[in-house]
Amino acid sequence: LLDNEWYVRTESYLDDHLFFDFHQAVSPWPRLQFLTDEERVHDLITQKIVVWKSLRPKPEGWNVTAVSALHTFRRNLLHLRWRLHEGVESNSLLTAACYRNYVQSLKTGGRGGLLDLPATVERLIEAFQNGVLAIPYLARGVVDKKQVAAYLGLYNYLQIGGPARQLLVDFFERRNETYSRYGSEDDDSEETTIARGT
Repeated sequence: LLDNEWYVRTESYLDDHLFFDFHQAVSPWPRLQFLTDEERVHDLITQKIVVWKSLRPKPEGWNVTAVSALHTFRRNLLHLRWRLHEGVESNSLLTAACYRNYVQSLKTGGRGGLLDLPATVERLIEAFQNGVLAIPYLARGVVDKKQVAAYLGLYNYLQIGGPARQLLVDFFERRNETYSRYGSEDDDSEETTIARGT
């Protein structure tokens, strides 16, 4: 449980193995936090235990492949991001009202509704415009979309959808810079950003 990168291999009929990376952004700038930060240690331990227990034999476990464990991890990360967005520091502090709010936000706005991504993107754009935060670039001079996603508290730019994505596209187009939700063929997929297959 001490390592933040796990090699997960199962005995499923598939050639099923992935590297899990627990170093994931969980809250956006200006309070950018990662799951591996010291103040998030309880959440980190919880995430690791959930992934580990999910791969145990039934009836304790429920996942039989590394990919299904990855989906469990991603769903739990989304819940953690929502909880932090709501200002709730611990799962033990969640109430029935929190649950109703979670369900309603998810129904009406999906992931973007849970995290209020358009407002978060607007704050990030304002920070870029005012020079408070430097626009991240890759070595070849294009916008580093993975770092932009991390500034938004997400693990991958593919998670930025709908109005939030359009705000970013419009901002970078006004600057004559290319920013697209869809990357080049050498960009990581949504899954391989938090789990790398071998």
